Amino acid sequence: MLEVKVRVSKKNTIYIPKAISEAVGISEGDYVILRVEGSRIVIERVEDPFEYALKVKKVR
Repeated sequence: MLEVKVRVSKKNTIYIPKAISEAVGISEGDYVILRVEGSRIVIERVEDPFEYALKVKKVR
């Protein structure tokens, strides 16, 4: 498991370290979903629908 400690800035901003973003495939311009589960914040990458459409097998 990859784990990194980060600090929250004055404006409640956190930066995702490069190792974490690379591990889950997040890059600049991507969208993520933030979800609260109990006392945890979960960040989940949102698949780009156009990118996804190009990956899946086409049905005719």
